Amino acid sequence: MNKIFSTVTVLFLIIALGAAVGLGVWAGQLNTNLSAAQKQLTQTQADLKKAQADNAQLTANLTQAQATLDQTKSALATAQSNLTTANSDKATMQSKMDKAKTLTDIADAMYSSPLNASQAMIIDDKIKAAGDSQLISLWNAVVASGSDKNLYDFNKYLFATMAEALKQP
Repeated sequence: MNKIFSTVTVLFLIIALGAAVGLGVWAGQLNTNLSAAQKQLTQTQADLKKAQADNAQLTANLTQAQATLDQTKSALATAQSNLTTANSDKATMQSKMDKAKTLTDIADAMYSSPLNASQAMIIDDKIKAAGDSQLISLWNAVVASGSDKNLYDFNKYLFATMAEALKQP
């Protein structure tokens, strides 16, 4: 019985020793896995901090880009307004220049060559083409009366209107 007991005890000790070795190996493996997980956690935390810093930088860059975009939009709106004003001024100046040219053509036709019937018809056509009702009225008075006073009034209006058309805004 003693032998059986000794054998069982030895067997039990071998099993216990095997279990202890197995538990030791398993504990060692768990410890290795725990160390690897801790390293991975530390790296993940570092990556998270870097990602948060990158996110903060990107947010700052986005805010700056938005501010720059807003300034650019404002500058563009100002430029568009200035362009509209410039185009309006250009159109006004072109209209004045066209009117001044028409009036200059009338003065040139009147004073570049002696006045005769065909020249008077050319002048009459140019005055009517100018579309200025007061100029037409004054010219009709000159043609009807031939008076120097009417010619003076016509010339005065012609050159005053021409000067007004040539004024800068």
